[in-house]
Amino acid sequence: MILLLNYIQNVFEKLLSFIFSVNFLILIFLIINIYHVLLYLFRDRNFLKNLKKFEDVSVESISQLNEILPITIIIPAWKEGENLKQCLNSINKLNYPKIKVILNAGGSNETIKIADSYKTNHKFTVIHQKAGGGKLRAINDCLKYASKGIIYLIDADILLDDKILLAMIYPLVNGKENIVIASVIPHSSIISNDVVKYLYINRNSGFRKKFIRYFYGFASNAIIRPEVIEAIEGFSEKTLLDDGRTTQKDLASKGYKSFRLVDYKIQSLTYPTNIKEYLNQNIRWIENFLYFSIKKRKFSIIKFIGVEILSIFFLFLPLINDLPYSLILY
Repeated sequence: MILLLNYIQNVFEKLLSFIFSVNFLILIFLIINIYHVLLYLFRDRNFLKNLKKFEDVSVESISQLNEILPITIIIPAWKEGENLKQCLNSINKLNYPKIKVILNAGGSNETIKIADSYKTNHKFTVIHQKAGGGKLRAINDCLKYASKGIIYLIDADILLDDKILLAMIYPLVNGKENIVIASVIPHSSIISNDVVKYLYINRNSGFRKKFIRYFYGFASNAIIRPEVIEAIEGFSEKTLLDDGRTTQKDLASKGYKSFRLVDYKIQSLTYPTNIKEYLNQNIRWIENFLYFSIKKRKFSIIKFIGVEILSIFFLFLPLINDLPYSLILY
């Protein structure tokens, strides 16, 4: 018995010694990079080939639209500051003739001041958001002021231009889509940041997941037919799920799927630019994942945590940053 205990103790000490040695870091480095090389060779290339099968209609002029419908742009803004200013400036420069903007601002004096500066602009309706209501409550409050026509929901860190606006309208007006969304790309001012570059490449859905046109829910932007909003009777408020999961459930309950553009992307000003922001983002995702998994009885917690640990290590050793960056800017 004593020999067994001594053996176990000896093994444990050697294990600890190895873990705190340089060799352990080298092993982790090799495992992570071999893992991602294998992903690229056996999965990612196939996903990229699949992505090339899809393409969007090229929309260069408003004359290509079968009908020019009124658009109500809804923006929930909470403690946004300078990002909100740039977002509103981009909207104010749009040439589309029938635009109305409903802005629900709050959280800081700076955000409210920026929002109120647009009160004299005939396109804008500005209301003040109260604390504790949440993003979906802010959206629902805006919907009360919406006119007839298309609803365009965007986050306050999104920059619009005429090209992306027409591209998103086209599938609704010229097609039969109910919801159209576009993937986001980091703004040109931050896209060269190493953390942003890593997150955009390594977490890009077109690179790490097989691209699909239709799915339930949306995130930072969506153009929606008014019939969809009427059918779901607004978005559910104060649920235990995050906003993305909530909109997913609301739309799925009525069978409405989102149509995703592949060739057009929207620039986003808010993207984790340092490790602290990235880890805080992951903590929020983990909390939502665990709740959703337990509720659906999908107890893959150990696997999920393992992948997260590998991702954190890989964040410090982003070999994939050395790959040709144009590979992702398809």
